[in-house]
Amino acid sequence: MERDLTSADWSKAPFEEARDLGTNQSGMRQFNERVVLQIIRRAGSMPKADIARISNLSAQTVSVIINQLLDDELLIKQEKIKGKIGQPSVPIALNQHGAYSIGISIDRHQLEMVLIGFTGEIMNRTAQTYPYPDPQFIFPLIQHSIDFISRSIPAERRDRLTGIGIAAPSFIVGKWEEQLDAPPDIMAQWKNVDIRAQVSKPSGPPVFLAKDSTAACLGELMFGSGLDFPNFLYIFVGPFIGGGGVLNGALYPGVFGNAGAIGSIPLPVFDDKGRLAGFKQLVDLASLTLLEEKLAPLGLDIDQALADDSGKAQGLIDDWCDVAAPSIAQAVASACAVIDFDGIIIDGAMPRWLLDALVEKIAAAMDGLSLDGVVRPWIRNGTIGAKAPILGSALLPLYSNFVPNGIPLLTLPE
Repeated sequence: MERDLTSADWSKAPFEEARDLGTNQSGMRQFNERVVLQIIRRAGSMPKADIARISNLSAQTVSVIINQLLDDELLIKQEKIKGKIGQPSVPIALNQHGAYSIGISIDRHQLEMVLIGFTGEIMNRTAQTYPYPDPQFIFPLIQHSIDFISRSIPAERRDRLTGIGIAAPSFIVGKWEEQLDAPPDIMAQWKNVDIRAQVSKPSGPPVFLAKDSTAACLGELMFGSGLDFPNFLYIFVGPFIGGGGVLNGALYPGVFGNAGAIGSIPLPVFDDKGRLAGFKQLVDLASLTLLEEKLAPLGLDIDQALADDSGKAQGLIDDWCDVAAPSIAQAVASACAVIDFDGIIIDGAMPRWLLDALVEKIAAAMDGLSLDGVVRPWIRNGTIGAKAPILGSALLPLYSNFVPNGIPLLTLPE
């Protein structure tokens, strides 16, 4: 039976495959294993004694867990460290080939797929461009690409593929339909598409689905600046601005998958005389598609303009920043009035110089806002950039299978 794509499709991942660990001995052992793996992932490598100290587990418990994970080939031993007092210590690290994950990003003009190892490094990548996202073209392409990229895994280790993560916007019908010159009947097909069901196979690995901005937030949480803040709002400025939320150090997608959907915040707009002219969502004030529209009369696409050293497009880029930055600042202030975020991390599909300029203007705009009753959060650049959604999509299975549920990603002591 056909159905409309609803918010429920976005609310299931990345936690839908997670299990309630409970308090039984088996569940606690699995929980402790994930704690140990998490500490090692954060540190890069660490001796058993230090892992026991940070985890508050006994040395015997840590030794048993690590020996089991070594047997499972999820961990490896590194060279002994000599020269310190006592016996030489042996750092323990994640085994890159201990587990694999596939990430898929469905974008306006491109389908991208990556294979990552247990340590998060991208091991293979494939991409295909198209004029507009036709589901009759995209889903056969996804299956072909999965078969192709899976062959990068050694045959004897293909059972270590933990899952497939998909990052896709929640408004394929809507904003995309308005912005793309695509046949309406083709775009309308997305209303009845169950993305997970289209990618899943009965005997295949589990499939996880998240909004692209939520996936990007996960990438920053695990491999970027996210570990510096227990509670942060993540903003990704792409073709359409979006975001994600982290509470108590853990990704929080929300009941309907809309947590951090900062692009949906309505903001007042004013006419030339300073009179209220109505309201627009942030997505209609601070998305890169607006810059694309400004550049179109110059015959430049956005990639050309941002890489152009001649300065021909700089005035238009500055104009876009001058509207986007105060709009984002107002949205941040509204978000912080609801949740007491200690950090705001801003990243995007743009070169570093533009991100630096945008974040600087956002901070300046925050200075001009009345924030009585709200503690101004730290504002920081993201570190991953345009690849955040695809990296985050590939991390969805690893996060769900190997990060302890219900506790934050640990920040290690200095």
